[in-house]
Amino acid sequence: MSVQASPGADLARVVDALGDLLYSIADAQWWAPTPCKDWNVRDLVAHVVAGNRNFIEIVSGREPMTSIEGDLALPGPSLRVAYHLDLPSLLAVFDAPEALDIPVRMQIGTVPRLVALWARTTDLLVNGWDLARAIEASPEALPQDVATAMAHFVRSHRSALPIAFASARRAPLDASPIDRLAALLGRVL
Repeated sequence: MSVQASPGADLARVVDALGDLLYSIADAQWWAPTPCKDWNVRDLVAHVVAGNRNFIEIVSGREPMTSIEGDLALPGPSLRVAYHLDLPSLLAVFDAPEALDIPVRMQIGTVPRLVALWARTTDLLVNGWDLARAIEASPEALPQDVATAMAHFVRSHRSALPIAFASARRAPLDASPIDRLAALLGRVL
């Protein structure tokens, strides 16, 4: 008898690694620039938190919110708590294998829930790469095997992605899987 991982197992590994990076942010780094033009670390983390909440709403068939505000958007402990607060719900919406074929209505149209899962996983990996670069941590702390799988997903489903990414850039031959994924999604290495 074999035990299969839940459909969201890779997403869970990514959110854990990103959570670890959040605890690496020094107080002064919340205002550091990121590879995302016009965003600092606080803006990037607030974007991730809002994105998690939006995916929960969208996959649950409800209207997404646009941003987080108030105390939850404050840098430091409040924003870290906000990140972790929604993770059980985020993972739960993708946890049932039979639910992965259920269509999800997103901004670009209707996609299978599996595509939404992979899109969220990809987005969190790249935002984790952005955060690691901004705080001078190693992006290699993110799951490299998941980055490889999501790069394959992006190459084969780019036109159907429910998230817009920048045009692909060339990665060096010796680039790590997470660096290759970042370049594929338009990040400058």
